[in-house]
Amino acid sequence: MPEDEYDRQDIDLTATWVPTGISRVIARVSFTDEEHDVQTQRDVSGVTGAVQWDWRPTGKLRFLSDMSRDTGSQVAFSQAVLPTGEILTATAPDSRVVASIGVRAFYDLSAKISLNAELRTTDRDFDVQSDDRTNIFAIGGRWDPTRAISLGCAFSRQSRNSATVAREFDANVVSCFGRFTLQG
Repeated sequence: MPEDEYDRQDIDLTATWVPTGISRVIARVSFTDEEHDVQTQRDVSGVTGAVQWDWRPTGKLRFLSDMSRDTGSQVAFSQAVLPTGEILTATAPDSRVVASIGVRAFYDLSAKISLNAELRTTDRDFDVQSDDRTNIFAIGGRWDPTRAISLGCAFSRQSRNSATVAREFDANVVSCFGRFTLQG
């Protein structure tokens, strides 16, 4: 099968609003036109966009809430915040349109211990296959005994529902890490 190349054109309107010192909203509305050479059923012409609210009610607590609607070639299907603070992203390349809503919470229990949690639901739209919905719940923690050493673990539960039984799954994922940083 030949490779499916695509051409995407967007007109983006973006805005950042800082209503208070503890809250920030970032929004994007795009007028999108995406055309595929081979998989023409994945062509999209319409409005896409995203909005994110970063709220820090206290010095120790932070919430990141987001909603998005975008094409499968552009959207992050699933994001997991690793205990290191890095974000692991999976895309949805076979999806025509993906809508996602989620909230992540971060809490600094102390100067050396931090916790995080995430709830997310993602709907993927396919033209030739049945649509599906994935729900994710994740929790994790990190311990920084020194500035050079970090240790942490995370657990996530993912569940996908679909009219096509072969696309359904349930998964538990556990990951742990240790990091040592040489500082000069």
